[in-house]
Amino acid sequence: MEEKDIEELKQEEKELLESAKEAVRNSYNPVTGVLFGAAILTESGKVYTGSNIYHSSTGANLCAERIAAASAFSDGEKKIKALALVSEDGAEGKTFFPCGICRQFLTDVSEISGNDFPVIVKALKAKRVFVTSVLELLPYHYDNSFKIE
Repeated sequence: MEEKDIEELKQEEKELLESAKEAVRNSYNPVTGVLFGAAILTESGKVYTGSNIYHSSTGANLCAERIAAASAFSDGEKKIKALALVSEDGAEGKTFFPCGICRQFLTDVSEISGNDFPVIVKALKAKRVFVTSVLELLPYHYDNSFKIE
């Protein structure tokens, strides 16, 4: 995982972060108040966004990353090029990363997509970003190799 200045990113990565930042505004989380926006760039150049929707029943929560990926897949776009995730700043400027469920989900998306795509993570007010990849976020993920024959 690398920590970078925003200016070090490619233009399409900066634009993807901006789309994720805009998606933060559509989030709903009366439980913890932490809001997330995600944006997925597909190989065809389309961008799909998602905003987290939290509810008092935690099993009903939908994370921004999963909504963005589901939107892309629903539109027939299964070749993912990159994911950007933006959140409100946590205490002391903390940057929030994908939750465990999203990390596992993203490994499945990566497998379907056929590539270990980059994940760019940023807190709203931060001047720097973290750049990682799906498999770096969850290197020992559950996959089809565990299938019982």
